[in-house]
Amino acid sequence: MIRSINRLPLLLFTLCSLLILVMGTYEIIHPDTLSYHAQAINVMEKYKAIPGLVHLRYETAMTSMWFSVQAIFRFNFIHHNNYLFLNGCVLCWFFLFICLKLTSPDNIQSEAKGKTNYQLTNWILLLIFTSISWTQIRLTAVSASPDFITTLYIWAAFYSFLQTRANNNRVYTYLAVLFCCTAITIKLSAIAIALLPMLIVCKLFTQKKIKPALLIIGSSVLISLPYLVRNIITTGYPLFPSTVFNLFNFDWKLDETQVYGFQRYITAYARFPVAGYDEAEKALQLSASKWIPLWWNELVLPDRLLLCTILILSLVFLIKLKINIRQSDYTNRCILGIALTGSLIWMMSAPATRFGTGFLIPLCYSLGAGLKNVSFLKSSFEDRKLSNILTMLVSLLVAFYIGYRIIYYFKPSQIIRPAGVKKTVYTTTNCKGNRFSVSDNCSFAPAPCFQGRCEHILLRGNSITDGFKGK
Repeated sequence: MIRSINRLPLLLFTLCSLLILVMGTYEIIHPDTLSYHAQAINVMEKYKAIPGLVHLRYETAMTSMWFSVQAIFRFNFIHHNNYLFLNGCVLCWFFLFICLKLTSPDNIQSEAKGKTNYQLTNWILLLIFTSISWTQIRLTAVSASPDFITTLYIWAAFYSFLQTRANNNRVYTYLAVLFCCTAITIKLSAIAIALLPMLIVCKLFTQKKIKPALLIIGSSVLISLPYLVRNIITTGYPLFPSTVFNLFNFDWKLDETQVYGFQRYITAYARFPVAGYDEAEKALQLSASKWIPLWWNELVLPDRLLLCTILILSLVFLIKLKINIRQSDYTNRCILGIALTGSLIWMMSAPATRFGTGFLIPLCYSLGAGLKNVSFLKSSFEDRKLSNILTMLVSLLVAFYIGYRIIYYFKPSQIIRPAGVKKTVYTTTNCKGNRFSVSDNCSFAPAPCFQGRCEHILLRGNSITDGFKGK
């Protein structure tokens, strides 16, 4: 596969992979990883699903299946300070995919070659944005964050769905459904992508293709079931931190008002930093004219540019609404509708950019698809020189950034012995015959770890595996 890449994309892939090696082996100090990512992985390694785990810490009980995968593929034999490498592997696969897309055959017709070159420019622009925006590639390389991983699965679902238009092979349909289900089980912020399997199933039923429709429904249930069951066991809710499908009444179940308060805190913190639940409630009382400027001030420049681009493209799209709808096919209309729905849900529920790029980027692409016929843009984007210049520019910037990281944030010994997650300071306490770790940043402290005192813990039985319940 790598042999088929042209020289310039191959150079870019090599540099990007080296960047991940340099960044990923440095000491991991990301606050969320220290606070609950690492502890969630640690709990999954040491215990089966613990009933009422949510009563120790809400975030630890948010059952991202990505943490389960990290727990399975975490190689403790390297050394004890818990290096996480899976995020870096996925990023390298992403780079490989992009660089393969930047390699186009030269023996194609001129018109097709123009379309291919247009796509090359889009791929390199995607790589530029994800590299510059801190919460995309770089944050993923230096933490256990599943945010960009979720984004990649959403993009993979849209991409696979697009391939069904040009390829009668139903494999792409099944892949689209697989990626949709996986994205949701990694992060609930991807919930809008569930519309895609629904549309696929509905179309299959209208075409009287009952067998593949039932196969998709059955496989979707099987993929999602472990995630739903684990959520029910740890929190009492299948889609925690949402109270949707509140059908169960176990003694370990978190009180609904507490879940609602946690939801409100997530929404407020995604707009701008808040110190606690009381401050979150005050922040949510602000009118849109007051909180939107505060939210905007928290955005970095690449994210602002993305949102401004979407706004401009939306206005242009609306001006020629009838023409754009007439020229788009069923597949493109589905992607536009789902991306728009996901973006609106993101804006209302948790408008931190890292939660929304899975839908914002496809929305930007769908809105701008009609501009490819504009003469100036068409001549610019279809010129292979533009994509080559951008590729060389990105390669140069990545090389400079690698040098910067090596000078200030790298030691040669990291290649053999990665620094891993920063060691946390913790104390141990004995609560009702069971040993717990106590720390503000639990990291990889011996599980289970919590903040507070033993008085806050109410065991359901005599051991930790019996679980916890609320007071």
